[in-house]
Amino acid sequence: MTMMGRVSRLSWARRLAPLILLAAAVVLPIRCEAATPEQAAVNPLRAELDSGFNRMWGNLDTAADRLETIVAALPFAPADLVTATDRIFDQAVDPEWAMAKALAVAIVVLFLPLLLSRFAVARFRTWGSAGPDAGAIARRALLDILALALTMVIAVPLGRRLLQGAALIDLLAVGLVTAAVQWRIWMLPFRILLRPGEPSLRLVAADDARARQAYLAAGVCFAFGFLIAKYLPLAVDAGMTVPSAQAASLVVGALIALGALLALQRFFAGAHGWRKAVGNACKVMVVVAWGLWTIGLSMLRFNAYNIAFWAMAVVLIAFIIERMLSFAIRGRADLSAVHGKHQFSPLHVARRMLVAVASATVLVMLARSWLVDVLGIFTWEEFRVFDQAMVMVLTVLLLGYLAYELLGLWTSRKFGHAMLALPGMHADDSAPAGAPVTSRLSSIMPILRGFFGVLIVATAVLLGLDRLGVNISPLLAGAGIFGLAFSFGSQALVRDIVSGIFFVADDAFRVGEYIQAGSHKGTVERLSIRSVRVRHQNGQFHTIPYGQLGAVTNFSRDYATLKFNLRLARDADVEKARKLAKAVGVELAEMPEYAEEFLAPLKMQGVTDIEPTALLCRFKFTVRPGKQTMIQREAVKRLHRAFSQNGIEFASNAVVVQGHNASAQAVELESAGAAATTLAKPVRDQVA
Repeated sequence: MTMMGRVSRLSWARRLAPLILLAAAVVLPIRCEAATPEQAAVNPLRAELDSGFNRMWGNLDTAADRLETIVAALPFAPADLVTATDRIFDQAVDPEWAMAKALAVAIVVLFLPLLLSRFAVARFRTWGSAGPDAGAIARRALLDILALALTMVIAVPLGRRLLQGAALIDLLAVGLVTAAVQWRIWMLPFRILLRPGEPSLRLVAADDARARQAYLAAGVCFAFGFLIAKYLPLAVDAGMTVPSAQAASLVVGALIALGALLALQRFFAGAHGWRKAVGNACKVMVVVAWGLWTIGLSMLRFNAYNIAFWAMAVVLIAFIIERMLSFAIRGRADLSAVHGKHQFSPLHVARRMLVAVASATVLVMLARSWLVDVLGIFTWEEFRVFDQAMVMVLTVLLLGYLAYELLGLWTSRKFGHAMLALPGMHADDSAPAGAPVTSRLSSIMPILRGFFGVLIVATAVLLGLDRLGVNISPLLAGAGIFGLAFSFGSQALVRDIVSGIFFVADDAFRVGEYIQAGSHKGTVERLSIRSVRVRHQNGQFHTIPYGQLGAVTNFSRDYATLKFNLRLARDADVEKARKLAKAVGVELAEMPEYAEEFLAPLKMQGVTDIEPTALLCRFKFTVRPGKQTMIQREAVKRLHRAFSQNGIEFASNAVVVQGHNASAQAVELESAGAAATTLAKPVRDQVA
């Protein structure tokens, strides 16, 4: 047993040895330092192999070394900041007057937009009408934008006139006013989203207390961020060391990120579903922004942080517009009543295109910031080709997606929404009568849209590879050979697809029609590229490949003629019964719910057979497919009532028996058998 165990361990060691060597080959280059120019000149392999990863680890090592220097300067930052502030004010001739002018302009920037917006709401009551309504929300947002624009028109010339000079105190005054302008601009989207004190115009689901807290937290975070960004460069000009300024910025950035995370945690507390996902995404964005700020602060390169900042602005603006479109969709009864994943209307198309464009824009911006500016995996010259290919692919995908959405919008406008029949929607429990039937083109339109989507993705991938310098001609030739081999190896699939093409060409059935194929029957719910989905009236559905359909019987085309029999008494007045049936047919044809269905009215065709105890009379009517079973039931009910009220008796099952003795004795025996009438099964009941 011991020898066997040693042999087993040796075998496992031999198996793991290649994996260990492979892991070492992957890990060891990561630990390598960036190649120096002298090493690259001596060993060209070092300059080419894993150059991107070497640059990345070199950048991270540089950032880590500089962060150590910044952390070491933390104890000296407060004293340096106080000293720099004293120098700024000591060198000024009249610091109080300079700060007073800056404060006056800042007050104009901060409070004038609110006053103008409230005045406009009071003056134009229609524009300030309460929601919830997409129009009211958009009008209020436009009022806030116009008020801010008018404030900038007033404040910018005023600041240029009042805040002049080259001293540090004058630059500080200009910086404070600039920070106020930036704060007011960046707080506008949060005001449109949260609307403190105006819950009817709020775009997010939150009570007024949480909205106020979130708005206040955002204001405090942005205020500290803009103030520190404007003040610390002046402090460096006043004599503060760069590491101390970096240390102060690092502390302020960490406090802002921590405050933002706490505010998000409080705002999204108790959220579920997609709202919880949005909250987690916002937290991730804050952490990523803080990381980019820290890296940019250590490297003194803020390109990545600025790109991420503007990406956040794109997300914020796109979210506001998406919420407005959602409110507009809710306000439209014809749109909000349509449930499902694929709604096609101008608002739905605009909403989905907005999300797609914003996602693509943010993806490109973040890819550039991380791959080039932060990690340094690519130089800008190396990334330019990849960037062009990525922009090309995303452009093709967006244009193709726009064409896809417009195609869906056109089909929904031209053919309407194909509502699938459900069992609870029909008056007939045995068959789904009344299911709306789509047109021929709208039935195959999902297949065409799917094919169009695959074509868009394939075109985008090929164009992207071509932009990267890959020769796509062998790929196209190989795809043709692979398609040929695939067709030979998948004859059943090819047979199903070809059979489906001919079924569609013959217009054998459409979505919403009731068909029977072999032992399967039901309403057609969906047509795919290789199969048809048929829903039985009892609820279950069958997925049948086109190659297995065989002969198809369609019960929903053109018209449906129903014939049924009634057994009347032998002495019944046939002519009177015929007139009563004709009157009942006129009544049915005049009913509002059935008037459009009748093609030929109900009538009595005559006596088809004479039985020992009854006259077998046949009745007939022709209607459009869909409600024939329901109409037949109503017809039988009205015929029974009309015959009973006018003395037309139905046949009885009474039997007369005569004995063999001289005096005939009549004995009436009632049999407990079938009903007095014999109804021929209608087309739908035969199918069921």
